[in-house]
Amino acid sequence: MNFRSLLMFVTLCDNDYFVTKTAEQLGVTQPSISNAIKELEKYYGVKLFDRIGRRLTITSAGLKLLEYSRLVVQRYNDLEREFRNWDRLGELRIGTSNSIGAYFLPSILSEFKKLYPDLTVKVTVNESSNIEELIINNEVDLALIEGVVHYEDINKELFLTDEISIIASPERYRDGQVLTREQFEKEDLMVREKGSGTREIFLNKLSDADIHPKITVESVSTEVLLRCTYANVGIAVVPRRVALGAYKEGRVVFLNLEDLNLKRDYLIIHHKDKFMSSYAEDFINVCKEVARAQ
Repeated sequence: MNFRSLLMFVTLCDNDYFVTKTAEQLGVTQPSISNAIKELEKYYGVKLFDRIGRRLTITSAGLKLLEYSRLVVQRYNDLEREFRNWDRLGELRIGTSNSIGAYFLPSILSEFKKLYPDLTVKVTVNESSNIEELIINNEVDLALIEGVVHYEDINKELFLTDEISIIASPERYRDGQVLTREQFEKEDLMVREKGSGTREIFLNKLSDADIHPKITVESVSTEVLLRCTYANVGIAVVPRRVALGAYKEGRVVFLNLEDLNLKRDYLIIHHKDKFMSSYAEDFINVCKEVARAQ
């Protein structure tokens, strides 16, 4: 017994048991239809049709086989439709750091869904270091992170350059004020939690410049850092784009730290051995397009 025989059997029943019509529909000969029915009858040891005159009449055994055969044919058709259109109906697993997930991913997903409205997109938001682990373990297909890649097996591609900003309450400093390293080291500094790409980049830059901050607040939420800055709890380190809204509202000012470049890169990453589907490639292209529009 094979699937083709079941398909011929179901199609024959759907065509009111007319062999000629069924053969034309399937593009086969009439003997092929007859042989398929005989094969099924021999395989299951039952009679599927009675022949009364020149007309076929399905038996009770035939009706029961038809019930199951329809399910098999339907599942096969589902399989064909889904996998032959996997680029449109499949699944894409995205990882993203907290900052990108909160401030960039919504715009990216909005544009991407215009291309693939039926594609399932699963998003995991976590610290950059944890996202890299997901890439290594093949738990996400690609990811968006900021900062440094720690694994040789991960391919990286720049899609946006941003700036890390030091922000403060306007009650404390004037906008654009340059802090000396001595002033900065005396300040209560508020930063993201360990594992954050923003934190890692910033502290690495400070370490390279032999600057030693006094960290008093750590938070998994950038929004908490913003609100603590509004309340003049200390100065904070956040992505510049994240603070632009508050800056335009006059709730924070941007500070500079002498002789320190705070540029940082946003990266698209995936495992070097990962097959990138066409929709994964399109997602990468959308990321770049959205970045250019920023």
